[in-house]
Amino acid sequence: MSTRRLFTTTTPLPPTATRPAALRLLTSHSSMIDLNPLVTSRQWLSTPPPQAPPSERSEQYEWYAITDRLCCCLGLTYVASFHDEEDGGLRTHTFAPLGLEIRGLWSLVDEDGGGLAVRETVELTCSRLLVGFVEGTLKRAHRTLVERFSQRVLTMGEVGFR
Repeated sequence: MSTRRLFTTTTPLPPTATRPAALRLLTSHSSMIDLNPLVTSRQWLSTPPPQAPPSERSEQYEWYAITDRLCCCLGLTYVASFHDEEDGGLRTHTFAPLGLEIRGLWSLVDEDGGGLAVRETVELTCSRLLVGFVEGTLKRAHRTLVERFSQRVLTMGEVGFR
């Protein structure tokens, strides 16, 4: 039986981080994948996988097969879509084995005292037996991802990539 968890994490960026640099990094799908400390490989998919919902089969969605290292001897390969939102956010949709499905929305938000923050909203659906492990692993990995994002956005300057 599946259970669903919703959570949002907001992390301030360094005061000198600029919105244009942060948006460029946020919408660089391969960079966002590579910032995840669990990822050992990624492969761009030229066509959506069979489990892709009809709404995610357009050219506006990029699909990747991604492999994570979960421990010293266990790897997990899954597929995920990446879609740039009109407001500059990044929407992700992950399908992993054992019925694990993760929908994420990454966005830049203005902080009350000035400055920028990265906000991630996650909807996680999986077996009740796995939800604690998956949520904990995801939160730890994405904490490191956002730390790396913060460091990278400061060193980007005006150089773009995709």
